[in-house]
Parts: sequence; C-alpha cells; structure tokens
Amino acid sequence: LRHLRFDIAFIGASGLSESEGAYATSIDEAHVKQLAMKRAERKMLIADSSKWNQPEAVLFGQWSQFDDWVCDTGLGGNHAESVEKQGVNVIQKEL
Repeated sequence: LRHLRFDIAFIGASGLSESEGAYATSIDEAHVKQLAMKRAERKMLIADSSKWNQPEAVLFGQWSQFDDWVCDTGLGGNHAESVEKQGVNVIQKEL
C-alpha cells in the first residue's frame, strides 16, 4: 500500500463519533485505512446514519482528514452541519 497512489480513497467506517470521527473494529483494519488515506489525494468516507454516535474500538480518522462523507438522509438533526463545520462536504442520498 505504501507504494500505491490513489486519486480517491473510498473508506468505510464501522462507527462514527460527532466529536472525533470514524472508527474501525480492529487495529489491523484501522491501519490499512490510514495507509490508504495517506496515499490518496481525496478521502471520501462512506457510512450510513446507523453508524452515527456508535463509536467502535479504534479511531482511524478524524473528521478533518476527510474531504467528503456520503451517507443516507436518515441522519436528522443538525449533525450534518456539525460535520460540515469541521471541513467535510456532507453528501446525503436516499437509499
């Protein structure tokens, strides 16, 4: 992975925290995601609203490290605005 370069890294998350960012379930999974993010020009987080405020074991990316977050329209409240204030373009689509 250290020798590859990506235009866009599409990164999934097992859990999300409004204040911290994206979580994975294992250290190995988090490490691979962090390497891909370091080698990518654009980082796009893909995680649906069911992951919101459901942090998992390992934080692998703070909100400021992502360019975009693609999620469904079930987020509700002002949560999308909160993430956008951290510099992330939030893209909500119906499932």
